Order: sequence, then C-alpha cells, then structure tokens
Amino acid sequence: ESVMPQTREHFDICRLLGVSHGIVVITKADLVDAELLELVELEADEFVAGSFLESAPKVAVSSITGAGLDALKAEIAKIARTLPPKDTSRHLRLPVDRAFAMKGFGAVVTGTLIAGKVRTEQELQAYPAELRARVRGIQVHGKSVTTATAGQRTALNLGGVSHDQMHRGMVLAEPARFTPTKLVDCVLDLLPSA
Repeated sequence: ESVMPQTREHFDICRLLGVSHGIVVITKADLVDAELLELVELEADEFVAGSFLESAPKVAVSSITGAGLDALKAEIAKIARTLPPKDTSRHLRLPVDRAFAMKGFGAVVTGTLIAGKVRTEQELQAYPAELRARVRGIQVHGKSVTTATAGQRTALNLGGVSHDQMHRGMVLAEPARFTPTKLVDCVLDLLPSA
C-alpha cells in the first residue's frame, strides 16, 4: 500500500524527538510477490534517504504467516545492545499516565520514568499541584524493587495522597525541584507539511 500518511506523521515525530536509531519494517509482505516487495523496499529507501533511518536495517514481515518476525526480533535485540543506558544523574521526573486505588495499598500511579531514579521511602511532589507523597512501594514490570531508574516502566504505591488527587499528565519529581512558569524559551521546528 506504499508509505501511509500515519507512517509519514510518525516519521516526522521521530525526527522532531531526535530519535537516532530504528528499523525499517515492511508489513503485510505475504500479500505481494518478490518483485513488488523489491519495489516497496526501493520506495522505503527513497522515503528515509538523508534521515536517521538511511542506513537502518530493513525487514519485511507478515503477521499472518510469521515470516520475517524472527529477523525483526534479532534486529531489535541488536540495536538494543548498542544503545547507551538512560542518564540517571538528571533530576527525577515521572509523568503520570494512570492513577488508581489498590485495595490494601491505597494510591498507585504508573508511568515511564524519563529521568533520574526513585527509591522507596522517598518524598515526591506532584506537579503542577503542590501535593506531597511518600513512596511506599515500587514495581517495575510487575516485580517489586527498591529503586527504579530512567527508562523503566514504573508503578509507585504512594502514601499521603489519595488516587483521586492524582491525574494523568501530572509529573512526580523531588519536592520544590521545579517551579511552574508562564514563560518558555524554545526553538520551533515547523514541518514542511504544516
């Protein structure tokens, strides 16, 4: 079906976010013959030319037949081994994507720790509100741990707040670390398609 509009949008987002590694995956490869697949690969090469994906591996896959999935998993593992770990020296920031109550535990929030690290018994603040909470427990991918670090999918059991005070979009960080502002200095990168 060629490069779809959603693929173009996601590609632009990756470039705006500064993504520097990736894999070109051609889906639904079972629906075409080898000759057409070769044309699609050429079109993909043209689409990613001059970008972070120009030298990226290409894998044709089929979710129906399973063809190419092992090769895709191998490429993902290969890239993952070359990536540096997330910087844990930066200030702790955990954007909340979910908040709920768990019977016997109280408030629980989940999110991906985007910077720093968090430990049990640490005091946190929910921004932009001025709610303070204490970390009672931490889970990373369903396993209880005492510390979570940047890049990890994290669930925090919080004391001192109720789950209905916490909302998607809040950010947990160290108390008094950040100050809400109404002024932002930024660089605007307008896409040619805008």
